[in-house]
Amino acid sequence: MLEMLTKHFHSYQEAVDFMSHPPMRAELVQIAPEVPLSSSALLSKPFQLEHDYQDGLEAGRRFLDTYGEVLNDVSTVSR
Repeated sequence: MLEMLTKHFHSYQEAVDFMSHPPMRAELVQIAPEVPLSSSALLSKPFQLEHDYQDGLEAGRRFLDTYGEVLNDVSTVSR
């Protein structure tokens, strides 16, 4: 259990550090569901994770529906 908590803490810290100092020329956009998550960072039930996954998937689809074409137009990534 201690190992799991330690790994969780380090992963969380790495994510916070990355978001606080993104790579040059990168812009971070937070895509999140409109309602709070049902799950928690640790010890969530499978139905809570599935619910949050579906909400996140829908948020991602809304983002792409709204901004996908514009992002493709300005992207420097080759297809």
